[in-house]
Amino acid sequence: YESQVPKIMQTKLEGLRDWYGIDDFHSTRFFVVHKDLDVSHARVEGEAITRHVTHQLHSGIQCITNQVLSAWWGFLDGVQLERTNGKA
Repeated sequence: YESQVPKIMQTKLEGLRDWYGIDDFHSTRFFVVHKDLDVSHARVEGEAITRHVTHQLHSGIQCITNQVLSAWWGFLDGVQLERTNGKA
């Protein structure tokens, strides 16, 4: 999962810019930071999983990963809500 974050962050940055006209660093810094930072996070996380995850832990990790993915999926819902209400 973590290895997908940099590309997701790039897509979010493009969406903020193209759909909402938001491109200043103050508003986008979360995405900018994670676009770069999560490259190393993905590598370290992959190494840790390879070393430490047992078959017994796999289903719990999969469940938590699905919860995180759901949260990311809705991350910009608030921006869209503001936009459709004419506030953004």
